[in-house]
Amino acid sequence: MVRMVIVRTSSAVLLSCVVGCSGGSSVVSTSADQQPNSHDTKPAPEPAAVHEVPGPAAARDSSTAQSTDVGAEPLVAGKRSLQELGEAVVAAVQAKDADALRALAVGQTEYERLFPALASHANMRSLDPGLAWRMQDAESDGDMRSALSQHGGKPMTLVSLTSTTQEPRPGLVIHRDPQLAVRGEDGTERELEIVGVVVEHVASGTFAVLVFES
Repeated sequence: MVRMVIVRTSSAVLLSCVVGCSGGSSVVSTSADQQPNSHDTKPAPEPAAVHEVPGPAAARDSSTAQSTDVGAEPLVAGKRSLQELGEAVVAAVQAKDADALRALAVGQTEYERLFPALASHANMRSLDPGLAWRMQDAESDGDMRSALSQHGGKPMTLVSLTSTTQEPRPGLVIHRDPQLAVRGEDGTERELEIVGVVVEHVASGTFAVLVFES
């Protein structure tokens, strides 16, 4: 985990790069008060050496760490179409079954395998995949349970799960904000807000929930 912490005072700016306890750390500081003084006869001290302690990420082979090959294996939780995925989501909501919903989503091991292809920005790629997963999963799980408490147990049937925004990645397609339309017991159609992002594995043609919403 890398955290950039900037502390500003009237006379100094301290820039610290903190690497989590499983890795290493380095601290670089600059200060306005450290500018050379023409009246100071003492020679300026040599700058302190900065020792980089490589963490686990630094020890990985760079070509492997940056590989975006997602392989040909289907997604573990994958369904063969958006419609099939939508049917499974609606069935789990009707049953008010949080475990069944989680079983339709990408798990940690698979997320870490797909992470280099999922990451769309250099800052995200610099994150530890496990940390990225924990951050995403905590929010996604909370949203899923919130949506389940609102909609769970109510009679409904699937109308459609439709992609609205597609973002290609190496070997994947990210479907953001798909529309999950359902029909209630009175025949009225409405949008069920519980699926935030779906990931499609192109080689196998399988679909799984990446992020829930509420």
